[in-house]
Amino acid sequence: MKKEAFSRGGLPKVFMDRFGQHVTGFISGFDRLRFRATLRPLLLPGGLEIYLYSCKVLVKDFGKFAKELTDQIRKAAYSHFEQLGLPIRYVADSSLSKEDLARELARKEAIASGPICLLACVEPCLSFQLRGDRQAKQLRLVLEHSKCTHLYHYFAHPQFGQLHVRVQTWFPFSHPLYQQITGRMQGLHYYWSASQSEYATDILFDDPKNLQPLYRQFIHHAVKTFQSPNVMRFLGNRHAETTGKVHPLFEGQVTTRLKERPEGVRLRRGVADLYRRA
Repeated sequence: MKKEAFSRGGLPKVFMDRFGQHVTGFISGFDRLRFRATLRPLLLPGGLEIYLYSCKVLVKDFGKFAKELTDQIRKAAYSHFEQLGLPIRYVADSSLSKEDLARELARKEAIASGPICLLACVEPCLSFQLRGDRQAKQLRLVLEHSKCTHLYHYFAHPQFGQLHVRVQTWFPFSHPLYQQITGRMQGLHYYWSASQSEYATDILFDDPKNLQPLYRQFIHHAVKTFQSPNVMRFLGNRHAETTGKVHPLFEGQVTTRLKERPEGVRLRRGVADLYRRA
């Protein structure tokens, strides 16, 4: 892949050669960061069975054991926000923006720092379910796609703005908050990783009239230049990252959404994954 030359300031040299006379400054930094905490020992083959054995819990009693932990997690979260007198909402409509709802609640409560609200909703997840293996005549714990209640703890930070912690309430729990809830989770260590990260650069032009004739050109360039492999690579698709191409079995859609807003135009890329079986 050809490396692009950058100016001393950090912007692409080809961009500065063409428009540098109108650029007065820029700022670069992480625009979005999402960290994930996973209980890796539970995700290893037989890991959950080993953990249940250490807790003296039979596999057939997994459902009861898991529900007890789930109830403790929910009770602790609800009690905390009830004691603070802060809003608790169940979000039934998946199209509703939780970010906007939390922002509106913060405005109504005049919250500039600290906890804002607790939002609960049912969302897809990977979770353990108890399944019968007829051939082996045994009960097995299977990690599969499912749905469960997720709790969104929203906070206002004086420097970073609005933040949230998304807590999965069923095995394999996704945040070390649980270590403070029940001693039965002791002995497990959480592995932290960045599941999403976005680095952005904002460029400041000297005058709106100098940017205006170029604005549509930039949008057209973004729509026309970035193709499906570029979008999939940016969103973490491994095949696109290693080969620069879309997987031959991929039958999903790569979408581009353009929306006019008062402050400008937003261009958003997305991928709906769908693969056919070979």
